[in-house]
Amino acid sequence: MNYKNNPKEVAKELIGKTIEANGLVAQIVETEAYQGGDQTARRGCMMLAPGQVGVMPFRGNYFLNIGTEAAGTPSCVLIRAIQIEDELVDGPGRVGKKLDAPGLEYLVLGKDIPVTGRTRPSTFHPTVKERSDNSQGRYRLKE
Repeated sequence: MNYKNNPKEVAKELIGKTIEANGLVAQIVETEAYQGGDQTARRGCMMLAPGQVGVMPFRGNYFLNIGTEAAGTPSCVLIRAIQIEDELVDGPGRVGKKLDAPGLEYLVLGKDIPVTGRTRPSTFHPTVKERSDNSQGRYRLKE
């Protein structure tokens, strides 16, 4: 998989793929693409190398992000929902908790974290710009 790409393309391509992290096998069900915007220390995970895992602390939670495009370019994909066996883990804070996101920081998908499976059909949901200045929209696995 090519993570050195536009975050919308990476977000769409990750839908349906399976990652193995911290002893769990999780299918990616929902992602959100981010690009640009004002960078703060908290948003440092947007500046990582393609495929590198970044963790963004937010209100006591840890969001799992994947770097896209190029190191130093503000772009990433947020993992918003996963499926582990019969359990749907919905919401970026819950995903981070379930996969122990801080333990994955700076690892690389496809190198340190196995990624298998194929991209599955998804639906696209544009983001309301008043809520996020740099969200490019969400992709969700079609049911």
